[in-house]
Amino acid sequence: FKNLQKSSKFRLFAEGWYSPEYTLNALPNPVLMNFDVALEYPAYLHMPNERLQNTGDLVIPAGTKVNWTFNTRNTSKVNIAFRDTNVLSARTGEERFSFSRKFMQSNGYSVHVASDVLTSKDSMLYSISVIPDAYPSITSEEQRDSFSTKRVYFKGIVKDDYGFTRL
Repeated sequence: FKNLQKSSKFRLFAEGWYSPEYTLNALPNPVLMNFDVALEYPAYLHMPNERLQNTGDLVIPAGTKVNWTFNTRNTSKVNIAFRDTNVLSARTGEERFSFSRKFMQSNGYSVHVASDVLTSKDSMLYSISVIPDAYPSITSEEQRDSFSTKRVYFKGIVKDDYGFTRL
């Protein structure tokens, strides 16, 4: 039997002998149809949250919460394997699963779907690159007035990767 798509009945035959009829049941393969990724950025970034479809590789700021929603078919569980741990996503509907995690450092992950009788052999490897929040920096330089020794000037630079509001 090659590429069996539906259940089939069959019999064996040899030298005039027929076997009873047997049924070969084709089990439905668990399939990940699509997924959504909702990104909740840290409040101090003042960035609007985003929703992406079928995008697994992410580049996000540190502290971003990632919410996955997986739409499946013939599936009873969705396993997400990170480099540091494996987690089962929560069932949120008949063929829908979800999982959330906040990221402070880069990580990789893969998604595996399974039914009660089969595990899908297909999986995709994804990466999450986390951009760390750099410390703000202040550099200053003092200069004395050449005409008045009591007068001092300062100049400097204030830098932060996401801007600053006051000094």
